[in-house]
Amino acid sequence: DCGTSGTSAWVGPFAFTTAPCDAASTCDYTFNMNDSYGDGWNGNVISFVQGGVTVATATLATGTSGSVTVALCDGLATDVVLDNLGSFTSEVSFDLLDPNGTPVISGGTIPFGSASGAVLNTFTSNCAPPVACDPSNACAFTFDMVDSFGDGWNGWAYNFVQNGIIVGSGTLASGSAGTVTVDLCDGIPVDVVVATAGSFGSEVSWTVIDPFGATSASLTGATGVAGDVMATFTPSCTPPACADPTGLSAANITDVSADISWTDVAASGLSNVEWGVAGFALGSGTAITGTANTTESLSGLTAATTYEFYVQSDCGSGNTSAWVGPFAFTTNVCDAANTCAYTFNMTDSYGDGWNGWSFSFVQSGVTIATETLPALAAGTATIDLCDGIPVDVVIATTGSFASEVSWILLDPNGTTTASLAVGTLAGAVGDVMASFTPSCGTGPICDASNQCDFTFNMQDSFGDGWNGWTYDFVQNGTVVATETLATGSA
Repeated sequence: DCGTSGTSAWVGPFAFTTAPCDAASTCDYTFNMNDSYGDGWNGNVISFVQGGVTVATATLATGTSGSVTVALCDGLATDVVLDNLGSFTSEVSFDLLDPNGTPVISGGTIPFGSASGAVLNTFTSNCAPPVACDPSNACAFTFDMVDSFGDGWNGWAYNFVQNGIIVGSGTLASGSAGTVTVDLCDGIPVDVVVATAGSFGSEVSWTVIDPFGATSASLTGATGVAGDVMATFTPSCTPPACADPTGLSAANITDVSADISWTDVAASGLSNVEWGVAGFALGSGTAITGTANTTESLSGLTAATTYEFYVQSDCGSGNTSAWVGPFAFTTNVCDAANTCAYTFNMTDSYGDGWNGWSFSFVQSGVTIATETLPALAAGTATIDLCDGIPVDVVIATTGSFASEVSWILLDPNGTTTASLAVGTLAGAVGDVMASFTPSCGTGPICDASNQCDFTFNMQDSFGDGWNGWTYDFVQNGTVVATETLATGSA
């Protein structure tokens, strides 16, 4: 439009075609092209048509083989069309793979006598990821993950594989515990496979719990490389007739007693329990039959001894769950009244903590406490030790920069009982760094050579003693003597 000078002629039409779908609704197929002679397709061209629109064309310009990526709209009928007929069609073949690598066309050819525009194959595109089964035939399993050091799994990860398809995965990025839910197909075997191998595998453990609280698989200590199968089981989404009890635990543990507990998932109202010293064969332990409780108190136990127990739900009419267990607990080395507090002073000369080193205090084969300095230059822990029972201080875990580590252990009176000097730490897990026998008695105020005798003369004017009056002699906060006049005048 040139204004007062008039207008030009109309020019056109120019044609354009809208795409059959939004780009977000497409996925990539792989078109593999082959030529048996090795000189390319000699002018033969293949196109992909959806909704009447050519969305891609492909040819092999030279050589024996080549591949291109074809973006196809999800869920649309697709024609593979001979877009242009060249020569030597007998040399041409092709394959088409979906986004999951599954062949859609294998060994495709251009039939003799075909003309340009001929439809060579037809299929409906599918961008959905593969599934092992219909979702209505799956149920939720729980993947419980634990790291004993508390810093995550350091790269370890696992996949759940059914029918060759990864249906779930899990890893613990940080911290000491976590869970993920994995939907598994009913009745189809599952492999729990190492997805990636990390470091510090000894810290890693996990348990797979079915929808009804029963353990399907477990692992303690990660090993292997990517692709290794760590466990195999067949999921069941059908509730058991009498569900297994869960949540076995022990509490209020002393040297001679403990309370054991569990959860009656089946709501059966009755449970059977069997317990004994660790390692006993089920059927040879002490039985508690048909208890309506979910907590039982055990007494008459032996100090410093590991016990185990099993639990079974009884749903009546001869219908019982499996025996669940063993759950282990260890009785205390002594009565709490016979312990006293020792002070464990920890130091790191560089000031960044112990870099993985830790130490355990062991009495009668029982680990009383395990301590470490996670950060900074110094820290203190209080450890209750049994009076008169020998103690070994052992390496619980090894770390790095051993020369920075030192510690001092003080008895209740502040006297050094054991120590590790800076620059002297060396050894492996389980090595004994110090041994001593705790004493919970009051320590002497001074050496006996620095003592002398004083005389305390007591008198009563009536002559019948002090009638309950007593006096303490105290030095440095410690009672060194207590005296009274029980009877008489002096």
